[in-house]
Amino acid sequence: MVILRYLPARFTFVILMCLSLSGCHKEDIAVITGVVKDTHLVIPVDKVKVELWTQHIEEGVFLANYVLEGSVITVTDGAFSFNLTKKNYTGIRLKISKEGYYECVSELDPEIVKNGQRSDESYFLLAKAWLRIHVKNSEPFNSSDFFEFRIMNSYSSCETCCKETSYQFIGLHVDEDFECQNSGNRNIYIQSSNRKNNTQTIKTDTIYVKGFDTTDIDFFY
Repeated sequence: MVILRYLPARFTFVILMCLSLSGCHKEDIAVITGVVKDTHLVIPVDKVKVELWTQHIEEGVFLANYVLEGSVITVTDGAFSFNLTKKNYTGIRLKISKEGYYECVSELDPEIVKNGQRSDESYFLLAKAWLRIHVKNSEPFNSSDFFEFRIMNSYSSCETCCKETSYQFIGLHVDEDFECQNSGNRNIYIQSSNRKNNTQTIKTDTIYVKGFDTTDIDFFY
């Protein structure tokens, strides 16, 4: 107030207007920030595309479609930030994607925006990986030879992903190759059962699956 007393009236008005507009601007903006990390390596991921989508009520009308508010690309620390103008939001979501990873969609609480609270969270992406599996009855006994396996912690949320159910093979002449997709940078656990000549063997294997790569797995029984 001391400073304003010695300023001409026109400058006092300009300063007050600027302060007023600045205050309104801050009150009308919600800050949404976060960090994207690899789920299993728990390290930041750069060059990730993060899109901010919103659904809101405008002039009393509910707008069902989500609208893209903006998108950013993360840098080496995996961080991103959005300044979002406050509205009567009914839905807020982040779409997080990068080649080689499964897309992640995260729903935010609209109350965070309405109350002007800062959203600062960690978001996790699963790296894609592939399994190349070879199953062969290398010592056939009779037509009742049986083998099955199941990935105990399979990621099965895509069309080409490995199944959660067991893979079964019956007979003398089993020699099959196939590929399926899984999440990488982690250990997978495969339980297998081999029944031959009235003898059954059950075991569990631990196999590390590297992200963005193909892991070869052989079952000879």
